[in-house]
Amino acid sequence: MDLTREAITKIEELTTKANGAEIVEIEGRKFSTKSLTEIKPVKNNIGYNRSFDDLTSLVDYLTAIHTHTTLKDVKLLVKCKYDKVEVFTEPDFEGDSVSIACATPLLPNITFDRYLGLEEFLIQLLTKFVQNENTVNLTQLLSRFQSNHTVETTDDGISQKIVVSQGQGLNEKVNLSPIVRLQAFRTFREISQEEVLYLLRVNKTGDIALFEADGGAWKFESQNKVRDYMRDAIQKVGLSEKVVVL
Repeated sequence: MDLTREAITKIEELTTKANGAEIVEIEGRKFSTKSLTEIKPVKNNIGYNRSFDDLTSLVDYLTAIHTHTTLKDVKLLVKCKYDKVEVFTEPDFEGDSVSIACATPLLPNITFDRYLGLEEFLIQLLTKFVQNENTVNLTQLLSRFQSNHTVETTDDGISQKIVVSQGQGLNEKVNLSPIVRLQAFRTFREISQEEVLYLLRVNKTGDIALFEADGGAWKFESQNKVRDYMRDAIQKVGLSEKVVVL
């Protein structure tokens, strides 16, 4: 049986519809007829997403992008954590938002909950903590230990009593309070570092360790400080009505 060109074309169209999928548009939204799956447009290609390691640059960036025609009328949301600040567009009617910027501080790698040799511990104390009276006193106290000294420790639950010996007849008694107050660099440098309680321990070989003794409360306090800083900075640059700090 001979088929006309019109019949062949019709068969091809029916076959395509049966095996393939058509894209239909309903009220400005696109769907696939095969599984009726919505094809959402890419929303994260605005091109303004940037990364920073300080809060000052982040605020300067927010001020600059609000002069752009595509974003000057867009409300932005700022989500603050002690170690990260993210900026998003306000969610649309579908609950979607776009990442605009992110700031994460440059933080040193500090060793907690593990014993370190005297030299390594002192280097960490002098380079990764805010230098104040507490760090000076602790440095001077620990500097009495030497690698060739023998150390004997007793613990009465209130303080650790240490006898440092070198050779014969050269003994020195050192009383260490179990709790020390130190400010480690653990959030943005624009923020005052939270003073945290640490449990200080010295083992029989003279190695030293710090254990957090505040239950992580410093994270909550630091987060509040970051939030307060961002709110104050946003207000100073006149963006309070356009940028909401959470």
